[in-house]
Amino acid sequence: MELTRPTVAAGLCVAAIGSDTAGSIRCPAALCGIVGHRPSAGLLSAEGMVPLAPSFDTAGPMTQNVRDAAVLLEILSGAPIMDGLDASVSTLRVGVPRKDFFADLHPEVETCLEAALAVVSKLVAEVREVNLEVARCRTVFDAEIYEYHEKMAAETPELYQPSTLFRVRKCAGISASDYIRARRELQQQRHAAESVFQRVDVLITPTTPAPAPRISDLFPLAEPELRNFETKYLMRNTSPFSVLYWPSTSVPCGFTTEGLPVGMQISGRPGQDAAVLRLAYAYEKATEWHSNKIETDWA
Repeated sequence: MELTRPTVAAGLCVAAIGSDTAGSIRCPAALCGIVGHRPSAGLLSAEGMVPLAPSFDTAGPMTQNVRDAAVLLEILSGAPIMDGLDASVSTLRVGVPRKDFFADLHPEVETCLEAALAVVSKLVAEVREVNLEVARCRTVFDAEIYEYHEKMAAETPELYQPSTLFRVRKCAGISASDYIRARRELQQQRHAAESVFQRVDVLITPTTPAPAPRISDLFPLAEPELRNFETKYLMRNTSPFSVLYWPSTSVPCGFTTEGLPVGMQISGRPGQDAAVLRLAYAYEKATEWHSNKIETDWA
């Protein structure tokens, strides 16, 4: 699975299927300069996938362009995703939730996103700032991880990579009452968040706050530091939409001066995958970022 992102980016295949729990389709797509789409909850079956947190796990397409993502999603789901893909987006209202999602951005990511928003503003009816309270679900997430892995982690811990085993064990100790309470609170947060669609149709954020880090920068990090980097920084902007069950697409929107890709994330109301992809496609047609090749030193 981990090889699918660079393989698509290198042009060795047209498309691949990824899995996304908190951002594992969209983050690598952004960092590799390709398109990655996390579908609305329930649009695609997770049958056959080894679960991480079943309530949030989903498969989704990773492709070189938006049209291929839409074609693949329609084939996999049977939903009419391609209907209207080429239609005008001139009536769409776009919301930009700057609080949290735009905080502490790498300067070049910020530059790329502002330029992308300028392009989008010429395509749609309106671009306006909105407030979106980020839903929290750590208790639900951890409880589901531990429920699946508890028996195997206890009986055959040697079959786990040390870092994975560390993460599984960190999820232990959540009571049934804590889980039920957290599920109820999460449902309330989802309901409150969807009120944003009274004012806009889709939201735009950076996919990741920074471009791809170098392996040499991550290698010295101990497991807790690496985990903190992944969950609180790299997936900071993707995991909220996983929690909300909203469809979300990462589309290339520029490169840093070092040639590292930057991704723009477009998210919408549950069930509105077609609208999200339609705006992504319109933006893609108005730019050339998706056709540029990555030329950088990966070391």
